Amino acid sequence: MATLDAWIARVRSLPELGKRAAPDVADMLERELRGTIAAGQSPDGAPLELTQEGEVPLTGAGKALGVAAIGGTVYVRLKGVEAAHHLGRVRGGKARQLIPVNALPPAMAEATARILSKHFTDTMTGKEAGVL
Repeated sequence: MATLDAWIARVRSLPELGKRAAPDVADMLERELRGTIAAGQSPDGAPLELTQEGEVPLTGAGKALGVAAIGGTVYVRLKGVEAAHHLGRVRGGKARQLIPVNALPPAMAEATARILSKHFTDTMTGKEAGVL
């Protein structure tokens, strides 16, 4: 009976899975986005358009990146002039996408799915509760 009760408790904890996984997803997104920004790439890995001088733009924009998990939601934002560049609200009007808009790129979506799957497995095997 104790085994059945443990399974029932694990299933009942599933609605909180997103809240438990969100910090791990935020860490992954921050790491990935800082990497693409430093490499002069958009979130999907495409190279950003070079500056008029032929240089890779905004490679230091990672300092303006903020990623945070609040509850089951992960927020990603840019501050300062980097946000203006991202939106194309700068002289020349060239938008250079630094953070995902509307949807995650496939590689980041797959990494998110792996994190959620691990949390699900840990919950259902009792690892997250410290049972095993």
